[in-house]
Amino acid sequence: MYKSIVSGAFVMAALTTLSSALPTDNATLAERSDATRWARFCVNDDCTTCGEWVDMSNSGCLNYGSGKSLDVKGNAYAYQLLIASEGTDCPCQTTCVDPDGDRFAEGCNKIPEGMGSFRFLEEQGACPADNC
Repeated sequence: MYKSIVSGAFVMAALTTLSSALPTDNATLAERSDATRWARFCVNDDCTTCGEWVDMSNSGCLNYGSGKSLDVKGNAYAYQLLIASEGTDCPCQTTCVDPDGDRFAEGCNKIPEGMGSFRFLEEQGACPADNC
């Protein structure tokens, strides 16, 4: 009995914390759920040998040093830049890919070779200055 009460209290606390972090605008939440873009890094130029799909709205660091291309699927809800770094763990910006000031095309996109890590940045406009 004690264990189930403690477990239930923990779950409720976690849900309360999670719900407070979610956007309160239901239209925005609905747009995001319908408009997710996915990408996977590929070791060849024609996107036939690729890794796992990742959510492009997540700006976390991706250590994927053998990428030559980026396979993209889904709907865009934001402008997407790809920040690339020669080192692992995204220590700085070596270069930035701005797909024509817009969004990555669905399908296979060329990316800079020889980079150690990447992250997506949702920002309209030109790439920020390189800082490595």
